Amino acid sequence: MLFSNTVVIITGGGTGFGKATAKRFLEERAKVVINGRREEVLAEAAKELDGKGTSKCQQTDSVRALARLLLLIQFLYRFLLIL
Repeated sequence: MLFSNTVVIITGGGTGFGKATAKRFLEERAKVVINGRREEVLAEAAKELDGKGTSKCQQTDSVRALARLLLLIQFLYRFLLIL
């Protein structure tokens, strides 16, 4: 469980490579946040990805919400990996 204490934020995480990458990080017990332009696609991806690992997959489609989330994660975890 290489990424068990890591928060991973994946832009374009609703489909394709981004979604596959999110799934893989969840399998490695990372906490995953996916971001993208289409809220309905992100919601569907998050629903599908939940349960693929031990961590929840959260979704955001707002740039402001993502910026606030990044600051919070940096403050709480002191480490941030953005893909």
